[in-house]
Amino acid sequence: MPKTNLCKPRVDPRCNETKALILAGMARKDMPRKKLAEKVKLPISTFNDRMRNPENMRLGELWLILDALNTSEEDKRKIV
Repeated sequence: MPKTNLCKPRVDPRCNETKALILAGMARKDMPRKKLAEKVKLPISTFNDRMRNPENMRLGELWLILDALNTSEEDKRKIV
């Protein structure tokens, strides 16, 4: 019987791009996760969960994070 990927979740490439964009912004601004989470008013546990599973991130949370990191409009367009 042939193998299928019916049970394996597909990883959206935008999830990896989103995570990479946020991590790059944090490194550029030398901002640890806890400080960024406080800045966007998210509990650190929620922020860590969103970073592990970017597909669960709400659009409003994403905009707050990207704005806090001063992300360029061009980079924002890559993930939306």
